[in-house]
Amino acid sequence: QVKERNLMFANIAHDLKNPMSSVLGYARALEENMVSEGEKGKIYHLIAEKSNQMNDMILKMFQYAKMESEEYNLTSKETDLCSLLRSILSDRYMELEQREIDLEIQLPDEKILILLDENEFRRVIDNIITNVIKHNDIGIRMLVSVSRIQNGKVKIVIGDSGNTIPEVLRESIFEPFTCSDVSRVKKDGSGLGLAISKRIIELHGGKIYVDDSVEGYTKAFVIEM
Repeated sequence: QVKERNLMFANIAHDLKNPMSSVLGYARALEENMVSEGEKGKIYHLIAEKSNQMNDMILKMFQYAKMESEEYNLTSKETDLCSLLRSILSDRYMELEQREIDLEIQLPDEKILILLDENEFRRVIDNIITNVIKHNDIGIRMLVSVSRIQNGKVKIVIGDSGNTIPEVLRESIFEPFTCSDVSRVKKDGSGLGLAISKRIIELHGGKIYVDDSVEGYTKAFVIEM
Protein backbone atom coordinates (compact mmCIF):
# COMPACT_ATOMS: atom_id res chain seq x y z
CA GLN A 1 0.00 0.00 0.00
CA VAL A 2 2.87 2.38 0.81
CA LYS A 3 4.53 1.61 -2.53
CA GLU A 4 1.24 2.15 -4.40
CA ARG A 5 0.67 5.45 -2.57
CA ASN A 6 4.18 6.66 -3.34
CA LEU A 7 3.72 5.73 -7.00
CA MET A 8 0.43 7.60 -7.04
CA PHE A 9 2.04 10.75 -5.62
CA ALA A 10 4.88 10.48 -8.16
CA ASN A 11 2.40 10.19 -11.02
CA ILE A 12 0.35 13.13 -9.75
CA ALA A 13 3.50 15.26 -9.55
CA HIS A 14 4.46 14.18 -13.07
CA ASP A 15 1.02 14.96 -14.53
CA LEU A 16 0.75 18.33 -12.78
CA LYS A 17 4.22 19.46 -13.83
CA ASN A 18 3.47 20.24 -17.49
CA PRO A 19 0.29 22.32 -17.05
CA MET A 20 1.79 24.09 -14.03
CA SER A 21 4.92 25.01 -16.01
CA SER A 22 2.70 26.33 -18.81
CA VAL A 23 0.65 28.50 -16.45
CA LEU A 24 3.82 29.92 -14.85
CA GLY A 25 5.33 30.61 -18.26
CA TYR A 26 2.22 32.39 -19.55
CA ALA A 27 1.88 34.40 -16.32
CA ARG A 28 5.51 35.56 -16.49
CA ALA A 29 5.08 36.54 -20.15
CA LEU A 30 2.07 38.69 -19.20
CA GLU A 31 3.84 40.16 -16.18
CA GLU A 32 6.85 41.19 -18.27
CA ASN A 33 4.69 42.63 -21.08
CA MET A 34 6.01 40.11 -23.59
CA VAL A 35 2.54 39.51 -25.03
CA SER A 36 0.85 41.81 -27.54
CA GLU A 37 -2.64 43.14 -26.84
CA GLY A 38 -4.00 40.98 -29.64
CA GLU A 39 -2.55 37.80 -28.10
CA LYS A 40 -3.59 38.44 -24.49
CA GLY A 41 -7.07 36.93 -24.89
CA LYS A 42 -5.55 33.70 -26.21
CA ILE A 43 -3.05 33.56 -23.32
CA TYR A 44 -5.79 34.12 -20.71
CA HIS A 45 -7.76 31.29 -22.30
CA LEU A 46 -4.75 28.94 -22.18
CA ILE A 47 -4.11 29.80 -18.51
CA ALA A 48 -7.76 29.02 -17.66
CA GLU A 49 -7.63 25.78 -19.67
CA LYS A 50 -4.46 24.53 -17.97
CA SER A 51 -5.79 25.57 -14.53
CA ASN A 52 -8.99 23.61 -15.15
CA GLN A 53 -6.86 20.62 -16.17
CA MET A 54 -4.93 20.76 -12.89
CA ASN A 55 -8.12 21.23 -10.88
CA ASP A 56 -9.68 18.19 -12.55
CA MET A 57 -6.62 16.06 -11.70
CA ILE A 58 -6.70 17.13 -8.05
CA LEU A 59 -10.44 16.49 -7.72
CA LYS A 60 -10.02 13.02 -9.22
CA MET A 61 -7.12 12.32 -6.87
CA PHE A 62 -9.29 13.23 -3.85
CA GLN A 63 -12.16 11.15 -5.23
CA TYR A 64 -9.93 8.10 -5.70
CA ALA A 65 -8.42 8.46 -2.22
CA LYS A 66 -11.93 8.73 -0.74
CA MET A 67 -13.05 5.58 -2.56
CA GLU A 68 -10.09 3.62 -1.17
CA SER A 69 -10.76 4.55 2.46
CA GLU A 70 -12.50 2.00 4.69
CA GLU A 71 -14.83 4.68 6.06
CA TYR A 72 -16.42 5.40 2.68
CA ASN A 73 -19.96 4.09 2.16
CA LEU A 74 -22.41 4.38 -0.70
CA THR A 75 -25.79 6.05 -0.28
CA SER A 76 -27.89 3.67 -2.32
CA LYS A 77 -31.60 3.78 -3.12
CA GLU A 78 -33.92 2.04 -5.58
CA THR A 79 -33.37 3.79 -8.92
CA ASP A 80 -34.78 3.38 -12.42
CA LEU A 81 -31.59 2.61 -14.34
CA CYS A 82 -33.01 3.44 -17.79
CA SER A 83 -34.37 6.80 -16.64
CA LEU A 84 -30.98 7.65 -15.08
CA LEU A 85 -29.11 6.76 -18.27
CA ARG A 86 -31.50 8.86 -20.37
CA SER A 87 -30.88 11.80 -18.02
CA ILE A 88 -27.09 11.42 -18.28
CA LEU A 89 -27.19 11.19 -22.08
CA SER A 90 -29.44 14.24 -22.23
CA ASP A 91 -26.93 16.22 -20.16
CA ARG A 92 -24.06 15.22 -22.48
CA TYR A 93 -26.05 15.56 -25.73
CA MET A 94 -24.45 18.85 -26.86
CA GLU A 95 -20.92 17.45 -26.41
CA LEU A 96 -21.78 14.33 -28.37
CA GLU A 97 -23.37 16.39 -31.12
CA GLN A 98 -20.32 18.69 -31.35
CA ARG A 99 -18.17 15.60 -31.88
CA GLU A 100 -20.64 14.38 -34.52
CA ILE A 101 -21.15 11.16 -32.58
CA ASP A 102 -23.97 9.00 -33.93
CA LEU A 103 -25.70 7.74 -30.79
CA GLU A 104 -27.53 4.39 -30.76
CA ILE A 105 -29.67 3.91 -27.65
CA GLN A 106 -31.10 0.50 -26.75
CA LEU A 107 -32.99 0.94 -23.49
CA PRO A 108 -36.12 -1.04 -22.58
CA ASP A 109 -39.36 0.89 -22.17
CA GLU A 110 -40.12 -0.66 -18.79
CA LYS A 111 -38.43 0.40 -15.58
CA ILE A 112 -35.35 -1.51 -14.44
CA LEU A 113 -35.11 -0.85 -10.71
CA ILE A 114 -31.75 -1.36 -9.07
CA LEU A 115 -30.10 -0.27 -5.81
CA LEU A 116 -27.70 2.53 -6.77
CA ASP A 117 -25.84 5.47 -5.33
CA GLU A 118 -27.15 7.72 -8.10
CA ASN A 119 -24.42 10.38 -7.85
CA GLU A 120 -21.58 7.87 -7.88
CA PHE A 121 -23.08 5.77 -10.67
CA ARG A 122 -23.61 8.93 -12.73
CA ARG A 123 -19.88 9.59 -12.25
CA VAL A 124 -19.08 6.16 -13.74
CA ILE A 125 -21.14 6.74 -16.88
CA ASP A 126 -19.82 10.29 -17.25
CA ASN A 127 -16.23 9.00 -16.97
CA ILE A 128 -16.80 6.43 -19.72
CA ILE A 129 -18.52 8.94 -22.02
CA THR A 130 -15.67 11.39 -21.44
CA ASN A 131 -13.26 8.61 -22.36
CA VAL A 132 -15.14 8.01 -25.63
CA ILE A 133 -15.10 11.73 -26.50
CA LYS A 134 -11.44 12.32 -25.61
CA HIS A 135 -9.79 9.31 -27.17
CA ASN A 136 -11.56 8.99 -30.52
CA ASP A 137 -11.89 10.99 -33.71
CA ILE A 138 -15.05 12.90 -34.56
CA GLY A 139 -17.89 11.16 -36.37
CA ILE A 140 -17.80 7.79 -34.61
CA ARG A 141 -20.82 5.74 -33.53
CA MET A 142 -21.61 5.13 -29.86
CA LEU A 143 -23.90 2.51 -28.34
CA VAL A 144 -25.62 2.69 -24.96
CA SER A 145 -27.69 -0.40 -24.11
CA VAL A 146 -29.21 -2.11 -21.09
CA SER A 147 -30.36 -5.72 -20.88
CA ARG A 148 -31.22 -8.30 -18.26
CA ILE A 149 -28.92 -11.30 -17.98
CA GLN A 150 -28.86 -14.46 -15.85
CA ASN A 151 -29.27 -14.51 -12.06
CA GLY A 152 -31.25 -11.27 -12.01
CA LYS A 153 -28.28 -9.19 -13.12
CA VAL A 154 -28.31 -6.20 -15.43
CA LYS A 155 -25.80 -5.56 -18.22
CA ILE A 156 -24.93 -2.03 -19.37
CA VAL A 157 -22.89 -1.62 -22.55
CA ILE A 158 -21.25 1.59 -23.73
CA GLY A 159 -19.56 0.81 -27.05
CA ASP A 160 -17.95 2.90 -29.76
CA SER A 161 -16.58 2.46 -33.28
CA GLY A 162 -13.41 4.45 -32.59
CA ASN A 163 -9.83 3.47 -31.84
CA THR A 164 -9.04 0.07 -30.39
CA ILE A 165 -7.38 -0.16 -26.98
CA PRO A 166 -3.71 -1.18 -27.34
CA GLU A 167 -3.05 -4.72 -26.13
CA VAL A 168 -0.44 -3.43 -23.67
CA LEU A 169 -3.15 -1.44 -21.85
CA ARG A 170 -5.88 -4.09 -21.82
CA GLU A 171 -5.00 -5.71 -18.51
CA SER A 172 -4.23 -2.51 -16.63
CA ILE A 173 -6.64 0.07 -18.07
CA PHE A 174 -8.64 0.23 -14.81
CA GLU A 175 -5.56 0.82 -12.67
CA PRO A 176 -4.67 4.37 -11.55
CA PHE A 177 -2.65 6.42 -14.04
CA THR A 178 -2.83 3.81 -16.77
CA CYS A 179 -3.17 5.46 -20.19
CA SER A 180 -0.93 5.97 -23.16
CA ASP A 181 1.83 8.58 -23.06
CA VAL A 182 0.13 10.36 -25.96
CA SER A 183 -3.12 10.56 -23.99
CA ARG A 184 -1.39 11.94 -20.92
CA VAL A 185 0.56 14.59 -22.80
CA LYS A 186 -1.82 15.62 -25.58
CA LYS A 187 -5.30 14.80 -24.30
CA ASP A 188 -4.98 15.64 -20.62
CA GLY A 189 -5.55 12.07 -19.50
CA SER A 190 -4.66 11.18 -15.94
CA GLY A 191 -5.83 7.57 -16.01
CA LEU A 192 -7.79 8.09 -12.79
CA GLY A 193 -11.28 8.26 -14.29
CA LEU A 194 -11.55 4.55 -15.11
CA ALA A 195 -9.89 3.54 -11.83
CA ILE A 196 -12.55 5.53 -9.96
CA SER A 197 -15.27 3.96 -12.12
CA LYS A 198 -14.04 0.44 -11.36
CA ARG A 199 -13.99 1.12 -7.63
CA ILE A 200 -17.53 2.55 -7.68
CA ILE A 201 -18.88 -0.48 -9.55
CA GLU A 202 -17.08 -2.86 -7.17
CA LEU A 203 -18.62 -1.04 -4.18
CA HIS A 204 -22.00 -1.71 -5.82
CA GLY A 205 -21.11 -5.42 -5.98
CA GLY A 206 -20.68 -5.39 -9.75
CA LYS A 207 -17.88 -5.61 -12.27
CA ILE A 208 -16.66 -3.59 -15.25
CA TYR A 209 -14.55 -4.80 -18.16
CA VAL A 210 -13.68 -4.14 -21.81
CA ASP A 211 -15.31 -6.23 -24.54
CA ASP A 212 -14.24 -6.06 -28.20
CA SER A 213 -16.84 -8.54 -29.46
CA VAL A 214 -19.89 -6.24 -29.55
CA GLU A 215 -21.15 -6.43 -33.13
CA GLY A 216 -20.64 -3.23 -35.12
CA TYR A 217 -18.32 -1.64 -32.54
CA THR A 218 -14.56 -1.83 -32.04
CA LYS A 219 -14.76 -1.86 -28.25
CA ALA A 220 -17.21 -1.52 -25.38
CA PHE A 221 -17.11 -0.87 -21.65
CA VAL A 222 -19.44 -3.39 -20.03
CA ILE A 223 -20.91 -3.12 -16.53
CA GLU A 224 -22.67 -6.05 -14.86
CA MET A 225 -24.57 -5.46 -11.63
